[in-house]
Amino acid sequence: MAVAQVATNWEASLIRAKLAEAGIEAFVPDEKSSEMLWHLHLAINRQGVQVWVRPADVEAAKNVLARDGSSLPTADQRVPEGQADAYARRAALSALFAWLFPPLVLWTFYCGLRALLSARKEPPADQGLFHRNVWASAILATAGACAGAIVCWGLLHERL
Repeated sequence: MAVAQVATNWEASLIRAKLAEAGIEAFVPDEKSSEMLWHLHLAINRQGVQVWVRPADVEAAKNVLARDGSSLPTADQRVPEGQADAYARRAALSALFAWLFPPLVLWTFYCGLRALLSARKEPPADQGLFHRNVWASAILATAGACAGAIVCWGLLHERL
């Protein structure tokens, strides 16, 4: 069961080391994916990197983390997602899939624009995550659109 969630692997490693020092075995289920896709892991997994322990060790792990006085958020302290956050997350995910299905680029730009407009009315819950999602979607969608245009131009030029 998850006892903590953090933004990066090194924070998860710190928590895992604190728990190991107390004799509690902990693991990070998506450690490898967040290392390999470090620039996109928060766009893919909104909850960040989670630290898990056995169900029997949950209370002991929470006590160790509370006793330590660390300011890292636990899995129970999730920030509610607002409209701007939801659109930014959708934009980042659709930008990833736009490489497989190019018409999704239009949906990506729509979601990105809605995220930016929604952020003007209601500030995002996590500014850093919001900006990473918006920038990732803009970069991936623009690169995907350019790659699609180059491929289409090459196919048309080949036929002429």
